[in-house]
Amino acid sequence: MQPHRYVFNKSKNGIYVVHEPNCPSIRHQVDGDLREILPKYRYEIVDSTDDGTTLYSETREWERSYYDANYLTEEDILESKARFRPCLICQPPFLEHIYQKPNRIHVSGLKPFHLGKVFYKYGKLVEYTYQYRTDGWTVILKFENRDPIFFDSEHDASLYYPRKTHHNKYKK
Repeated sequence: MQPHRYVFNKSKNGIYVVHEPNCPSIRHQVDGDLREILPKYRYEIVDSTDDGTTLYSETREWERSYYDANYLTEEDILESKARFRPCLICQPPFLEHIYQKPNRIHVSGLKPFHLGKVFYKYGKLVEYTYQYRTDGWTVILKFENRDPIFFDSEHDASLYYPRKTHHNKYKK
């Protein structure tokens, strides 16, 4: 039996909000609605004149981005040590949780001990692969229950995961 999954969103003030997947306030994320359409211009050399002037052709394409829901299990949310609160609309069974500042790592710095860690926004890392090319590198990240995510050397991509907390041995 699959564990129940919740939607885990970061709010503008930096605190995450936990939602039930059927919450009306995040319907646009769960349905993957269109977020924005932006123009993307591509230029190709088509010819050159006798005097050496290069002629270009401009192609405009439309780049679409969609809303995306970040699903985590209750165990993953609690392991994350993130500061979060339950949604006020759907009211999932969570109490507010306080956190320490998370660890930050650049995708090029991933090591085997990062496997199994729960990263904010993406979930649990299950596999990563480096692909080296003559013009740089690409890192392919595979998170539990998600499609692979690609990062290349042209982007400064960082991932965040929770710090280990030192629990008080006298629990209330």
